[in-house]
Amino acid sequence: MASLTPYRWYSMEMNATAPIIANLRNVFAIVLSLSLGEAYKQCVADTAANNGTDWIRWGSVRSLSSFLLLVIPFFQGMARFLDVAYQGHVTPQGYGRHLLFDIFAFTLEASGFFVMSRTLRPQQWRKFYGAIVAILVVDATWAYITVHFRHIPDVAPWMWSNLFFLIALGVILLVCRRKRDTLGQNVALVAMVLRTAADYYFSWSFYFPK
Repeated sequence: MASLTPYRWYSMEMNATAPIIANLRNVFAIVLSLSLGEAYKQCVADTAANNGTDWIRWGSVRSLSSFLLLVIPFFQGMARFLDVAYQGHVTPQGYGRHLLFDIFAFTLEASGFFVMSRTLRPQQWRKFYGAIVAILVVDATWAYITVHFRHIPDVAPWMWSNLFFLIALGVILLVCRRKRDTLGQNVALVAMVLRTAADYYFSWSFYFPK
């Protein structure tokens, strides 16, 4: 039997990973969709139980906005990373341990989104942003390992952005300790707007390749 050329090995690896990556993307899409649906349920009241008045819980809109500002770039970035890492850099030496590491990190982050979707009420805003801090810690750690040990520099902007804004949100949570601190919620929302803007500004070519 003739030995396979390196290109042939590479092509086989690419063909093997394509359905795996597609299935993973679908699984995380389902998890995040469930979180998104739960978030809207927390924000939109049941009209029968609420006597038909104030069917939108306006106090939860700020947290819902922060949720959307984080979940959109997260899902887009995760999908792009899976394409770049496993359909651009994969080698015949084995990719299983790297893929398991990514699955573990993305699953932790997706779990954080579900926690966020259940804590949109104004009195729960500290738990909500605490879950965001946890997500940023996991993502920054994952990005550091990916950049320095796996040599995929595309996610370096995420690492620095996550570090900066998790510190900013940590300071907000330390200073604003009341359950219904309107100022703390407003400042935290502004921080999330800036984080998403910085995310797309510094990683635009990664999110939208030519």
